Amino acid sequence: MSIGSAGFTTVALIGTARAVPEGYGYFATHPMAKEILQVLATWAGIFLWGFALWLFGLAFFVCMAEVTTRENGLWVIPMRFTNTWWAFIFPNVGFTLATVYLGQELESNAILWFSVGMIILLVVFWLLCLMMKTILMSICVDSRIRLS
Repeated sequence: MSIGSAGFTTVALIGTARAVPEGYGYFATHPMAKEILQVLATWAGIFLWGFALWLFGLAFFVCMAEVTTRENGLWVIPMRFTNTWWAFIFPNVGFTLATVYLGQELESNAILWFSVGMIILLVVFWLLCLMMKTILMSICVDSRIRLS
């Protein structure tokens, strides 16, 4: 969950810096202020993105350590579907949006393509969470239950 707060803070900082009015009030008398705010927001966003990446790695390894068990020499994941799986989706949306915003601000095609990969993975996991109960019921419990 903490990944989302760092990601959405990055989105808010960069979005606010982009939305600064150029010819109004303080920004009319200090024309460089908008550019300075954008640079500061971008660097703060890079720091927060790195922090979110560290939190993502930490959360991933903690989840893997908690859900995996060793039975008969094999690693198994006895994790049942619950509605709390949606907590895997929402924070990563903020992290993915932050990656998109940083790619746009840094004008980096590599970061933008990386964010496209993140979006695709996010959609796959979203669909997996959306359909997991039906898939599990059709495969494991009763073959008469159809996916359609």
